[in-house]
Amino acid sequence: MATRERIDALLSEPVAVAEERERTMFAAQLANSDGTVILFGAGRLGRLCARALRRGGVPLRAFCDGNVALHGTSVEGADVLALDEAALRFGRSALFVVAIWTGTARESMLERIAYLRARGCRTVVPYPALVWAHGREETPFHSFDLPSRFLAHRAELREVGRLLADDVSLHTYAIEMARRLLGEFVETPPAPNQYFPRDLIAPAEDEVFVDGGAHH
Repeated sequence: MATRERIDALLSEPVAVAEERERTMFAAQLANSDGTVILFGAGRLGRLCARALRRGGVPLRAFCDGNVALHGTSVEGADVLALDEAALRFGRSALFVVAIWTGTARESMLERIAYLRARGCRTVVPYPALVWAHGREETPFHSFDLPSRFLAHRAELREVGRLLADDVSLHTYAIEMARRLLGEFVETPPAPNQYFPRDLIAPAEDEVFVDGGAHH
């Protein structure tokens, strides 16, 4: 399927179908485990997910996190374990949910999932379905929101797609649409060297370029 057709197909989904996915996807993921959850990531998104699990009545066994300073502490009432300890104790039984925001992180979601699976974690999923099911009160979170809310703006989103002319931008847009609407992390967006192209920014010897940032 061509990229523009893929974007159009994603944005043509009925809102009722998206709402059904919001209600049922996490339950299907949880059915592949013993009904308990380990959250990979004890940061802001991890805490949001912990509150969502509590709201949904789903047991949170523990957090696991790569930050050694957090090991042995408690977050949202749950112990924070080292990754290997969590994998050894719960890898064959619990549902591991990767609850780390992917915005500016060094590792991709696919790399995090592969990391846990390589350590024996049988069922590993990203965070979207959990938040859709039980954390809607705390969305939007950065650019993450419910699919049904995205689809309410399908006309504007289609217009954005029409404004994109190059293949890299269109491909990235399609990947981001699939991530937001389907909870898919099956592909990592291309990352061209944009900080900073020498053909656009080439300071002279006596000049200094300052990126002040405008994200927020």
